[in-house]
Amino acid sequence: WNTIRFSAMWIRVNLLNALLVFILSFWAASVFAQEAPPPVRADDPPQTEPSTKKNCTDNPSSCTPSSDFSFAPTESELAAAPEPGKANNITKGRDDSPNVFKTLVPHVLFFIPKWTFAAIMWPIREGLYSLDRYDLAGKVGALLSGDAPITLYPSAIVVAGQGVTLGFGVEYKKYIRGRFLFGGEARRIFAGRVRTRDLLGSSFELDAEIEHQRLRNTIFAGIGNGALQSGPLSSPLIDPLTDETAFETRFDQNVTRIEVGANLSIIKHLQLRFSGAYLRRRFDEDGPDDTSSIPLQDFYDTTNLVAFNSGFDQAYGELRFIFDNRIQPSPWMSTALPTRGWKVTGFGGRTHSINDNHEDYTRLGLDVQRYQHLFGGNRILIIRTQTEWVSAGVGEIPFVDLAQQGGSIILRGYRRGRFRDRMSLLNSLEYRFPINRQISGFLFLDAGTVARTPGELDIGNLHYGTGIGLHVHTADRLLIRLQAAGGEDGLVFNASFKSSDRVRKTTKRR
Repeated sequence: WNTIRFSAMWIRVNLLNALLVFILSFWAASVFAQEAPPPVRADDPPQTEPSTKKNCTDNPSSCTPSSDFSFAPTESELAAAPEPGKANNITKGRDDSPNVFKTLVPHVLFFIPKWTFAAIMWPIREGLYSLDRYDLAGKVGALLSGDAPITLYPSAIVVAGQGVTLGFGVEYKKYIRGRFLFGGEARRIFAGRVRTRDLLGSSFELDAEIEHQRLRNTIFAGIGNGALQSGPLSSPLIDPLTDETAFETRFDQNVTRIEVGANLSIIKHLQLRFSGAYLRRRFDEDGPDDTSSIPLQDFYDTTNLVAFNSGFDQAYGELRFIFDNRIQPSPWMSTALPTRGWKVTGFGGRTHSINDNHEDYTRLGLDVQRYQHLFGGNRILIIRTQTEWVSAGVGEIPFVDLAQQGGSIILRGYRRGRFRDRMSLLNSLEYRFPINRQISGFLFLDAGTVARTPGELDIGNLHYGTGIGLHVHTADRLLIRLQAAGGEDGLVFNASFKSSDRVRKTTKRR
C-alpha cells in the first residue's frame, strides 16, 4: 500500500512539473516571437528601409512622412553611385574559355601518380574495410584457437641440413583431423585421423590413422658409434654389419602406415594404449633426388642391408603405458611448461614380416623423466633416462628398425638417425628458466650411445651434445621452440613452429 501511495504521489509531482514547463515555454515564445519577413523572389529588386522624405510634390505646405515605401532611387543617388565594375562586393563572371595549360596538362601529368597511389592503397583500404565489416580478425583467431568446431593447425620445422618443412592440419570438432607437410626431409606427408574422444566415456577412446610419407635425404652413417669421416671412399664398399666406418650418406623412401588403437585410463595419471599397425616401406635404389648428397649405395654394400633393395611389409602390435603426473601449480606460469612431477613411458611390441623379408622381432623401450622445480619455483631441472632394445640381430631386420640416437629430442646436437644399433641409451640434464611471461630459455647436456648388446655399453663411447634454446608460449600452449646444439659433427640448428597445438591436459594445476 505504501508503494502504491508513493507511486501516485510521484506521478502527480511529475505531471505538475510538466505543466509548469509547458506554460513557461508558451509564455517565452509569445514574448520573443517576431514576425518573419516576407519571402523575397529572385526577380524582385532589393528592398530598402522606409523613406523618411517629405512628400511635398502636390502640397508643399502639408509635408508629412509618407507611409509608402520608395524603391526608385533619386537622381542625386544615381549620380553618387560608383561606376560599373568599380563597386565593392561585385563577383565577376567565371572565365569558361578553354585553356590547355590549365586543364589538359595537369590531368596528364598527375594521371600516372594518382592512379598508381590509388592502386597501391586499394588492397590496404579494402583489407581494412573487410577486417571491420566481416570481423576477419575474430574469425581467424577462432580458427587458430583450437576451441572452434573447425580448427587450423599451421606448423613449420627448420632442421639444419634438411631445410624447412611447412604444413598444416585441419581438425573438425576434435574427432577428425587431416595433416599435410612438405619441404625439408618431408617431400610430402599426408595423414588423416579419426578418434572417438569422449563418445565412449571419459576413460576409453578409439582412434584410427592412415599416413603416407615421401621422405628424402634421410641420413645413414653406418651402424655403430663410428666417428664421421669426410672425403672420397678409398676402399671397396663398406660392409655396415662389420665395419663402423661412418660417412654421411642419404637415401629416399616411401612409407605407408595404417594404425588403429585404443586408449584406456586405468587410474589417475596412468594410461594404457593398445595399437596395431600395418607398415609398407620402399627405398629408392637410384639414390636421392638431391644430386649434392652422397647416395647410400655409393659408399655402403646394400646387399648386407636387409630389405633395402626390395623393401618390406610388416605388421606391428604394441602395448604402451604412460604415467604422467606433471603439474604447473603457479597461476603466473604457462601450463605448457610443467615444473614438477614424473613422466614415465614404457612400451613393448612385436613385429611380424608379411613378405618374409626379415625376421620377426620384439621391441622394448623405457623413458623416465623427472621435473624438479628449484629456487623461485620457476627454475626447472629435468633429468631424463631413455633406452630401447630390439631382439633380432643387425643382419636380421631392416636398418631403419634399429634403435636410433640423434635428432631434436634424443641426443640433441646430432642429426636424426646418426647412430643405429640393437640397443641405445641416453642420459640428459636440462635447466629451464623464465625470461618473461611469454619466453623462457633452457640449457641442456645430452650423453648417448648405441651398442650390440648390453654388455658392450661403454662410457668411453658416449657421444655428448650440448646447447641452448628458447620457448615461446602462451598461458597454455607451446608456440615456438628454437634450439642450437653442438656435438662431434658440428653445430645443429632446429626450429619448430606449432602455433596451435595444445599441450597435454595432464599438466593441470592443483
